[in-house]
Formats: sequence, C-alpha cells, structure tokens
Amino acid sequence: MKRLRVIGIGQTLAGDDGVGMMVARHLRFVCGSEVDIVEAGVPGVGLLDLLRDVEAAVVIDAVQSGRPPGMLHRLEIPRDLNVLLHAWGRGCSSTHAFGLGETLMLGQTLGLLPAIMRVYGIEIGQIERGNPLSPPLLAGFHSAARQIQQDIEQLVAMLQDLGKSRQEQTGA
Repeated sequence: MKRLRVIGIGQTLAGDDGVGMMVARHLRFVCGSEVDIVEAGVPGVGLLDLLRDVEAAVVIDAVQSGRPPGMLHRLEIPRDLNVLLHAWGRGCSSTHAFGLGETLMLGQTLGLLPAIMRVYGIEIGQIERGNPLSPPLLAGFHSAARQIQQDIEQLVAMLQDLGKSRQEQTGA
C-alpha cells in the first residue's frame, strides 16, 4: 500500500484547465520517492480507483469561481465536501463529465476515500483549447505549487510518525 498519492487533474491542451496536471509534473521533480504522483487527466469516477490503497491523497484541480487566477483553495475531505459540492459544483463550470465533487461524494458514501484527503483548487482564468497557461495563472503558479509542496512535506512527516507509532504499538 502506498502511503501518499498526489493526483493532478485537468486537460493540458485546454489552457488554464491543465494547471492541476502542471503542478503534478512540477511536484514529481521536487517530492521524494515516498510520494506517488499521478497525472490523471480527466478521470471522472476513475478517480476512485486512484484513491484505492493509499493512506492519504492530495488532489489538485482547476477551479473557476470568479476569484483571481492563481488563488489557491485548500479543502479537507470529508469535512469540506459540501463546500466542494456547492461552491465548485453548482456555481462553477467543470470540464469533467462527472465532477470532482460528485465523484468524492460517491467515494465517501461507498467508504472508498483514504483516511486523509486534501483537495487543492487553483483559480483559473481562461479555458481555450490549444492554449498554454494564461499569463495571470503563470504568475501565481509557483506560489500555489510551493504551498502544495509544503503541505505534502507535512503529510509525509505525519505519515512517517504514524508508521512509527504503529510499529511501537505492535512491538515490531
């Protein structure tokens, strides 16, 4: 079982919608080998398969809620699942056939989500096929990626501490 999986979601050939995938690529170069990084594209309910057999997961996706491009939203699941469903689901557009909120609600209902789960939404500006990330999003990209990286490093440390505690409890 992998301890931590980071999943980037989005379409790299659709302008700013590819930001989740771009952050995942960036993190692949700066995170240690104890982090499994997946560029998932637009997984729909297939995301639930990617969340299987991990203790913790970080999902990174684009969000369009009217805030400035590059702004980072951090949600803890299941605590903030309703925020994800209401603020991102109904008031925002999604390029996914089965949205992230609906997928995670299904996973929660079926008991398929990892014990520790965070979702990062990065505000985007434009979604145009064939365009790269927009200049406003590029300006905030590194700051958002750095904040997510710091959170991942904290999760890795926390999971290592949990592993040590389990070993001490079992006497191994």
